[in-house]
Amino acid sequence: MKHMTLRKTAAALTAAVLISGLFMMSSCSSGKDSAAGESTPSTTLSPEAKEDYRSYTGDHSYDAPLAALVYEQVEGEEKGIKGIQYREVTDIGGLLSMKDTAVCLYFCSSYNADLSGITAGVEDLAQTLWGKVIFVSVDTMKDDSLSSAYGINAVPDLVLIRNGVIEAQFDSVSRGTWSIDDVVKWITESGYEPDMSLLE
Repeated sequence: MKHMTLRKTAAALTAAVLISGLFMMSSCSSGKDSAAGESTPSTTLSPEAKEDYRSYTGDHSYDAPLAALVYEQVEGEEKGIKGIQYREVTDIGGLLSMKDTAVCLYFCSSYNADLSGITAGVEDLAQTLWGKVIFVSVDTMKDDSLSSAYGINAVPDLVLIRNGVIEAQFDSVSRGTWSIDDVVKWITESGYEPDMSLLE
């Protein structure tokens, strides 16, 4: 993957966030699953925790370098009509360090067509895991700082983080041919089972 010069935007990462990301990398086991024998954290969030993401996100944006995929009321629709909305992430360090809230970074590129439906599948996962995992789309062509910090060599790829620590990395390069079904299996084995009834 080509590394581009960090483009400064209103929501650009601060040096402290980058240092924090690098610190997280150095304190984790090479982006692999956490050591066997560790207790599995609870994946149920309190009502207060479900709202915490709003402190670290801004307006709806489908072209922001970092965007949280949030399950919210769809603007302009009847009350109760919800769907996945993209909100610009304004503080990635804060989002990643939220207590008891898992974050899945979805590394992708706005310059590649989603021919295999991975992005659509990730949006479905964001909906079916709402309240357990917040997915963040990371456009590596607009901001490559996180892909560098997490050692991402190809896109798409995913990294699952909880309390600022890497729980698991999908590692798409080592998998060869794979599909969204493999991503669903990976995240389920990581302790987060999607509720497919939320897609009905």
